[in-house]
Amino acid sequence: MAGRRKRTGKKAFVRVELSGAGLVAVLTVVFCVFVWMFIFGVWTGQALLEDAPPAERGAKLAGRAAALLSGERSRPPTAGRGGKRLPPAEESFFAIQVAAFKNEDLARKEVERWRARGYDSFYLRPDSPGATFHPVFVGRFATMAKANILASKLEAGEHGKVFITLVDGGRERLPR
Repeated sequence: MAGRRKRTGKKAFVRVELSGAGLVAVLTVVFCVFVWMFIFGVWTGQALLEDAPPAERGAKLAGRAAALLSGERSRPPTAGRGGKRLPPAEESFFAIQVAAFKNEDLARKEVERWRARGYDSFYLRPDSPGATFHPVFVGRFATMAKANILASKLEAGEHGKVFITLVDGGRERLPR
């Protein structure tokens, strides 16, 4: 019978034991995450700088970073891939979704009810073939912080749960 060895020194707070296969699996996952982050970072960086000449790329990237940090919204690009001009598009904005209806007439009545209460209100038609709901929105805000102010007032009042959504500026808002 072997005797117990006495431990000397401090006890380990956390002890991790991995077999060789476990260590290989952990390293493989970590490697894949880093490769994915690198590819995503390069793709994002090229998308940001694509339409700028090489001399202006640094200034353009710094300007966009400053705008993001200050909470400003960036303008849509004026040129797409290959230097083709994009059609002018209305900028996206934040709106508060207060309801959604399968029936378009019910959505139109809800919009009129919100307009009667003094709110800028509209609804959208379903954006995909499988979608069936007509979401009803209130407001048009440049920043999420401004949308949060009205959303908290509506939730504190009688309305209940609301959702802040980024609405594509190019989508047709109804009723006109």
